[in-house]
Amino acid sequence: EAKHLVPGNKDTRNTYCCVLLDQEVVSKTHIVEKSLSPFFQEEFDFDIPHNFRFLCFYFHDVQGDVLTKKDHVFAKVAVKKTDICKYNGKEHWFPLVPVEGRGGDVQGQVHVELKFQQLQQLLGSEGADIHRLIVRVPECTGLLITGGNCDPYVAVTLQGTHRNETKKTKVKKANTNPHFDEEFVFELNKNNNLRRSWFDLTSGNEVKLADPEHWSTQVLNSVTLGDEFLGEVRIPLFSLNGSETHSGWYLLNPRMGKNQGNGSKDDYGSVRVKITYTKDCVFPSHAYTELLNSLLSSMGTLPVCATWPSLISTVCGVRKRPQVAACLVRIFLQQGNLTSLIDPLVGDEIAQTKDSNMIFRNSSFTSSLVEESMRVVGLNYLSSILSPTLQKIRNERKCCEIDPNRLSPAPASSSNNSLSGSHDGGGYVHDVLSAIINSAPQCPSLLCEIFSEIRKSASLSFPDNPNAPYSSVTNFIFLRFFAAALLCPRKYKLVAEQLDPNTARTFTLVSKVVQHLCNMSMPRPSNAVKSGTAIQNFVTKYVKQDHIESVQNFVGLISSPTKGVDSKGRSSSILDKVVLKEGPMVKRAQGRTFLLGRKNFKTRHFALTNYELTYGKRKKSKPLCTIPVQDIRGVEKLQEESFRMAYMFQVIQPNRVLYCQAVNSVEQKSWMDVLNKVCTCNKNRAQNYHPGAYVQGNYTCCGSTTMKAPGCKNVTALPASLRLNIDQDRDLERIYSLISGSVDRIHKLQEECGARTVYMGPQLIRSTKFDSDIDTSFDVRDPQYMFRSLCAILECVQKLDHIHTQY
Repeated sequence: EAKHLVPGNKDTRNTYCCVLLDQEVVSKTHIVEKSLSPFFQEEFDFDIPHNFRFLCFYFHDVQGDVLTKKDHVFAKVAVKKTDICKYNGKEHWFPLVPVEGRGGDVQGQVHVELKFQQLQQLLGSEGADIHRLIVRVPECTGLLITGGNCDPYVAVTLQGTHRNETKKTKVKKANTNPHFDEEFVFELNKNNNLRRSWFDLTSGNEVKLADPEHWSTQVLNSVTLGDEFLGEVRIPLFSLNGSETHSGWYLLNPRMGKNQGNGSKDDYGSVRVKITYTKDCVFPSHAYTELLNSLLSSMGTLPVCATWPSLISTVCGVRKRPQVAACLVRIFLQQGNLTSLIDPLVGDEIAQTKDSNMIFRNSSFTSSLVEESMRVVGLNYLSSILSPTLQKIRNERKCCEIDPNRLSPAPASSSNNSLSGSHDGGGYVHDVLSAIINSAPQCPSLLCEIFSEIRKSASLSFPDNPNAPYSSVTNFIFLRFFAAALLCPRKYKLVAEQLDPNTARTFTLVSKVVQHLCNMSMPRPSNAVKSGTAIQNFVTKYVKQDHIESVQNFVGLISSPTKGVDSKGRSSSILDKVVLKEGPMVKRAQGRTFLLGRKNFKTRHFALTNYELTYGKRKKSKPLCTIPVQDIRGVEKLQEESFRMAYMFQVIQPNRVLYCQAVNSVEQKSWMDVLNKVCTCNKNRAQNYHPGAYVQGNYTCCGSTTMKAPGCKNVTALPASLRLNIDQDRDLERIYSLISGSVDRIHKLQEECGARTVYMGPQLIRSTKFDSDIDTSFDVRDPQYMFRSLCAILECVQKLDHIHTQY
């Protein structure tokens, strides 16, 4: 959330926030209208594909620019990478600072080489030796794009006490990674009293003015010159060795002396952010063999309370429990043993629950495992069931508000519109409920096995309560899956873009109806909806007894003890077509040639399944092209100079290459990772490729004129086994990191287990709580088995510690 933002042209703002790595937008929040204290409550999780200097948060005012009617950036927060450790894992209020209009933001690096040269005068000539400073500018990288363009050149200025001398490179058009490779020679003498040299990097057309100081001022303050300041580096000459060549990469900085807003006394508001930054060093698969085998074997041989997953979750604490659950679900799922992880924990937790009304009502480790399993296994199922209705809601964008207190004052003529909006909301509710109730045959069999175990365990533990098995399943499938996905559609990847307030409110109302329907289907008086409320009237109007009975039948079908393919047509999800990734990208035409021999670029919606890669004009349209997975020979990055476009990569096929441009570097890495993974086992994988594109009859990298010429560079060298297991190895490394950070808790728990075994004997009273800190609670049961497991965990961690220390 943000607080006390500066008002715009009006007394309020329509605000959204962008998350950036340096100057690259990674994610955006939804728009909060008419508020100076917007509450976003959004979470973004992404891999970092490259080095960065700042993690930034930019606040935009929708159409805040009076002249251009474009979104206006009015405030920001920039957190240095080196400072993230101070705020890691904690919520913090950051003060907002203003964003400079022109030249206030810089990024990129410049490569500079400096050398002093001394030339002796010829015999008989007058004067002292000649001294020179030779400055060479090879290249720059990662320059900022301003105004949709970047035509950079470098101005090298030698500043002295009495004079300044400036020399400039040639302009490189449309290039954020320009190669200049130009050299400048400055004549030095004793009378000049030179102090330092600095380098100004400027973008735009070439402008030559007599006075360098006046020129610099005009670049910052005038757009008529066409130049914009992109950054500078100042190098004191007295710090250089007089006889050796100094070469180095320098980060570009804002212009010295320019107020960046950090010292401003004005209050621009503040933003509350929680940052979690993790960095893992992933080793080859054999380094994690012992950890993997111990995790798998402990589930079948030890008491549940002494299994490795249970102990790891406990010693890591409540705060890290979601990370532990997510990693373990992916590890066991890849090994085909997900049910062996969840089934024993489900039975144990239900057996320890005394009140049938409290089954899975808390955020336990078992609940986290089941929730994560539903997200991982059932994501495609969820999308296929809810997407049609959600797309309809987004397209119509009707106001479906049912609470009179939330409706803004309107004339009498508009009151009918509000009522009609409620009727429209009833149609959405009917569509969603019908889709859910009729989707039992499509429910993934793996989820059905989990629900079946939950139902069986509840029946055994509460034989006198016939409602217990039913409620234990509905708590997950309805409250923590369907209703949660409707409430947070971006988290469940049902929508990718921002939602307008009306659409977001409609999603929330439908989610509430699903929750109430779940409660109404369980015959307990406490679940009745409070009478007289707007939601109660809405539910009573549109939810009928048929819906309640259908929900009960639906839960009975998905939790039946039959596994695999059954009489109801429920099929296994192993061979189903699963959407691995989808989203918009820009692609270059593969075959057709247009005017002047150029091929066009079009935005298309791409979808990758475990069988094929397709793209079409929009999400649900007919595919324009289908590439089978077995025809993907490789996926590699494309040189930016090929088309002067960033974030491009190429999909190598037997007869041609598909060039694609992702939205940002995060999406580029994500697409390349998943494409590489699905084609790793292809027998005809390419060994070489062209890092450049085939443009106008030749490759930009090597100059070959034949389109099918052998590649000039080897493909990215990674062992096939590593690529296949990279996700599992990464999860195992994360598990190790979490355990390694909780060694002190393991020692304390060992002491507790040892003390109770020695002084109280094996007949230990159950439910003895161990609290190592405020976020950890553990039932010490079977202390002998627990102690042995903890010793084995420590031994495994010590071996991995040794590997990390050697590295």
